[in-house]
Formats: sequence, structure tokens, C-alpha cells
Amino acid sequence: MCALIRELTVPIEDLRRLSIECCACHTVMTLDLAGKMQTTVSFCPACRREFQPAIKDRVRALADLLDALSDSKECAFAFRVAPPPEVAS
Repeated sequence: MCALIRELTVPIEDLRRLSIECCACHTVMTLDLAGKMQTTVSFCPACRREFQPAIKDRVRALADLLDALSDSKECAFAFRVAPPPEVAS
């Protein structure tokens, strides 16, 4: 008997947008990580709550890491995401 495993495969170069949800008002903002980031991640655009100072550095580090992985000529990188349990069966 064989099992069929379904996964969503997302190449690293396709991961260009990052959503950040404010923990105070639950507003979701989306950043475009492609190229140089023009958006400053310092506060929520809705409630104006300040984010921790390290957030901007972490988002920049993530964007840099994704760029480095997508530019790799040695091998290809991709995330594999399993579907929700109700879809998997």
C-alpha cells in the first residue's frame, strides 16, 4: 500500500511578500521584500503602536537571506508546506 502525500512547494525566489500582524489591533500590513525595502517597519499604520526596534533588523535580515538563497547557483531551495489536515485526506 502506498500513501499519497500532497505538499505545496514554494521556490525561494517566489517568497517576496511578508505579512506582519499588529499584536495590538490585528491590522495586517504586507511588505514587498524584493529589492531594496522602501517600507520602514517601525510602527503599525492603523493604531500607530511602535514595533520593537529589532523587528526592522529581522525583516531586513530575512529579505537578505531570501535574496542570497534565491541567487544560489549551487542548488535550488524551496519551502514545502503540507496542506491543512482536512484537505490532506
